[in-house]
Amino acid sequence: MSFKASVQYGDFGGTAAADHADINGLADYLRSQGLMRENEFLIAVELWIGENHAGVVRPPSIRALVVEAPDYEGAISDVLAQDPVPVRAIDAPLTLEQFIGYFKRFAVTLTIRGSDLECKDYREI
Repeated sequence: MSFKASVQYGDFGGTAAADHADINGLADYLRSQGLMRENEFLIAVELWIGENHAGVVRPPSIRALVVEAPDYEGAISDVLAQDPVPVRAIDAPLTLEQFIGYFKRFAVTLTIRGSDLECKDYREI
């Protein structure tokens, strides 16, 4: 498995960025629901929405990827240095709106396959 997003045909690729919520972020939610333990740290989140047809959006699949470590510094220096990184996947039962609500800001840019546009700037005309 990979930390890179992919879909069946890959017509669009791109980038995503998000800021943690100042309070009550996704890790806090997972801990409050008993889904994430105190010695685990959230390192990635997968959002997948698929098989949408005729304008009907299916419910999302949201998986939190966590690592076990004694502290945050241990998670970064020891666990993430491993290849592959040993993670535990947690299915998060959230709606799309709830998921995005756990971030202060959330941005996604999709670019056409083969264009390498994520390495370029643009100007509006």
